[in-house]
Amino acid sequence: MSKEEVWHPDEFLTEFAGEAFDVEQHATKILKQGNMNEEVAKLTSSLQSLDVLIQQHVCSHYTDLLSHAVASSELEQSLAVMATHIQSLQLSTDRVRARVREPFDKIKAGTTSLARLQQTADILRRVIRILQLSKRLASAMGQGETDLAKAASGLAELASLLQEDLTGLEVVEGEARRVRQWRAEVERQGEQLLVRGLATGNQAQLGTGLQVFYNLGTLPGVVENMVEELHTKLKATWVEGLDIKRISDKSQVDGVGRNGKAGPGKAAMPGPGNMAAFRATLWSNIDSLLDSLHSHMVKMFHLQRLLCKKVDPVTHQPYLSTLSTPSLVLHSWSKLTTMVKDSLAAAQAKSNFVRQACEGEYPKMVKLYSELWVKMKYTGAQYSTPTGQMEEFGSV
Repeated sequence: MSKEEVWHPDEFLTEFAGEAFDVEQHATKILKQGNMNEEVAKLTSSLQSLDVLIQQHVCSHYTDLLSHAVASSELEQSLAVMATHIQSLQLSTDRVRARVREPFDKIKAGTTSLARLQQTADILRRVIRILQLSKRLASAMGQGETDLAKAASGLAELASLLQEDLTGLEVVEGEARRVRQWRAEVERQGEQLLVRGLATGNQAQLGTGLQVFYNLGTLPGVVENMVEELHTKLKATWVEGLDIKRISDKSQVDGVGRNGKAGPGKAAMPGPGNMAAFRATLWSNIDSLLDSLHSHMVKMFHLQRLLCKKVDPVTHQPYLSTLSTPSLVLHSWSKLTTMVKDSLAAAQAKSNFVRQACEGEYPKMVKLYSELWVKMKYTGAQYSTPTGQMEEFGSV
């Protein structure tokens, strides 16, 4: 329908086309006016003109309306076919679901059972291995002489097996308590071997002690703690050896031994006539302290050589590679030189007598240091320490 053919209601029908039109109100209005026949005639005429207009529009657009009707019919048929296909697909899906559900449930149940069986088998294998190792260790620990290295290997394996969650297994909990007791005993014996081996220079004892803690997996911590403890003891020895009161007491005792008398109630300070004895005692203590420093470094040389010689049978890496420092000797020498410097500085700060003795007889200090350095070079040569490393010690 063109713009000219668009139907517009006349003035009479405009009221009926409004959105606020109320039938009851309009009928009441007509009854009140008393022109009902006239209104009916107008409505009839308007309806006839609207029917004529609709017929004209249908006649002029017959082809388009027919094609739309045919298209609607075809769409309905297509939708019906699609609905049939959707229903068929739904039925097929239901059948596939019904066929797949049972095998899927069986496979899921079988997979779950297999996983649990594997977990159970793994736990049983570990429990059997724990019992075997525990029995072997019980037999070894019950003998007079225990192979500590093998016992440490077994304890390390037991520790790795017991790391898993095995709570609730009474047999395993009982073995875990025994393992802790055996480990404490092996660590105690291994520590004794390390201490005796370092003190006496026994390579067999020291090597066995190192292997014990390497097999236990605690070698770095044990070596570092042991070296730190030796450093602490040596530092305490230096502080005690340079203590002014101890030096004065010892020089007075030596003076009493020679003169047969002493001044009671006097302060622990060297008198004018006792200065020579005080200085002699001081230099004797320094000489002894430097000897103790050399003995300490001999232990470090010995320990490092064994750490380099002992090799892991699997990785073929030396035990020294597990430590945080590549050179135990250089690390110890650096700490000891700092300790000696601090100890001498503290002793001189506390006593002018010590300062005067060190300054007045400085050549003696140089001589003692030179003798220590000669001993250190000889020790380094004995333990095959490279010359470059010894020069590095000297620079430290």
